[in-house]
Amino acid sequence: MAEAWMTLDAATKALAATADRAALLMRDESDRSRIEASRAWDQIELMRSDILEARKETQKPRASARRAWFTVGFMASVMICAVGYTSSALTRHYLEVHQLSSQVDQWKIAAEHKQIELQQLREETQNALIAQARTEGQLRAAHPHSAQSTLNERVAILFTQPEH
Repeated sequence: MAEAWMTLDAATKALAATADRAALLMRDESDRSRIEASRAWDQIELMRSDILEARKETQKPRASARRAWFTVGFMASVMICAVGYTSSALTRHYLEVHQLSSQVDQWKIAAEHKQIELQQLREETQNALIAQARTEGQLRAAHPHSAQSTLNERVAILFTQPEH
């Protein structure tokens, strides 16, 4: 029985040694797993921070693009307003110029009529002066000693002689 105990004792010791080695291997494996898990968590956190940073970086161009399109839209609306205002101003000024042009044309026609009337009056005045001179000449020829003076002479006498 002693051999059996020895074998049993050796088996127990061998079993205990195997259990100790297994426990030691399990502890080592557990430590390695914890380290690996810690590294995995660190990498996960690093990936999360990279993803958040990438999202922030993609938000900047998107915001810039939104600002750019807003600016383009604003500029387009300003251009549309400017074109509308300019076309209405041009139309208004065209109508004013057209109205003023027609008024100038009317004034030109009136000035031409007045010019013709003035020319006619000058001719009539010239003809009247010639007729007056003829009449005075005929009157003097018919009455050479007559003391009657012409209207012009009488007016001249009024201004030159203070007694009258």
